[in-house]
Amino acid sequence: MHAPFIALERSFQGFQNWARVDLPDRPEQGNTHVAGETHEYINTPTEPGAKEFPVGTIFVKTVESTKKSDIFGMVKRGAGYNASGASGWEWFGLRARPDGSVAIVWRGVNAPDGETYGGDPLGGCNGCHGAAAKNDHVHAYSLAHR
Repeated sequence: MHAPFIALERSFQGFQNWARVDLPDRPEQGNTHVAGETHEYINTPTEPGAKEFPVGTIFVKTVESTKKSDIFGMVKRGAGYNASGASGWEWFGLRARPDGSVAIVWRGVNAPDGETYGGDPLGGCNGCHGAAAKNDHVHAYSLAHR
């Protein structure tokens, strides 16, 4: 087992310069999944033939809508973290500061109640990403095509 990777605020800084995937527009689904321009960023693309994302992989998803702007993160923490959900992954709510840096608003095995995705009827982070279990719980960045 690999040692765990503990993400800190500095881990997310400059994510706009990472490899980017533009996600297709999707319809709004309640308060947690707003429609809008959506991008996903990865800190280190995987090696060809990888079967899972390595510990230390960081994804950042940005959603810009007319209602609000959201930034979320998922980090491959490893070491058995979140074993009953998306195994190895930790979820983050992030916020852009006026100076362009990124702050961590919340983190954990799911979003806390009262936060976007907290109490989500779709099952929160783990429930949604469970549908992508064959791709190590990641929707947009496919292991099969790397």
